[in-house]
Amino acid sequence: MIRTNRVVLIRGFTGCGKSTQIPQYLAVDCQNHGQAYNIIVTQPRRVAVKLLATRVAAELNCPLGTLVGYQIGLDRSRDNKATKILYLTPGVLLQRLILSSSLNFVTHIILDEIHERSADMDMLFLLLKKQICERRLNAKLILMSATCDVALFQAYFTCPEEVLGAEEEEEEELV
Repeated sequence: MIRTNRVVLIRGFTGCGKSTQIPQYLAVDCQNHGQAYNIIVTQPRRVAVKLLATRVAAELNCPLGTLVGYQIGLDRSRDNKATKILYLTPGVLLQRLILSSSLNFVTHIILDEIHERSADMDMLFLLLKKQICERRLNAKLILMSATCDVALFQAYFTCPEEVLGAEEEEEEELV
């Protein structure tokens, strides 16, 4: 589903492995297909960011800060070149989006615990939807939650036809 869709919603019970296993599955899938990958995983709670990164690094048998890293504000453990799975808070991702306005190096963005609303998460939804609808985001967006209204998020991340076809219509008018 993730390979063929730009936005995917994963709903699963608490403790089923969404936060730890999905990023690893994506990494293995990319490796198996000979594709480069850079996965960002957001967690709304600062403590969870560090704990999840530590656990996934242990499961992958690598030191924290190499293949798997984290960033919570200025507290970080990562190697810019080696880190391929990066856990961070929504605020850090929002800051990156605002400052760079591009995440071309990122292949997958996982927004975890989407049912936990915050100003940062709402702004991320807005900016990511805008980039998806304008086709400026090449990364796959994976939304995860144990309890969320699937229909609400499906409706929100569906791009209007006029936005998706706007570029093509403009090109036709210019010809």
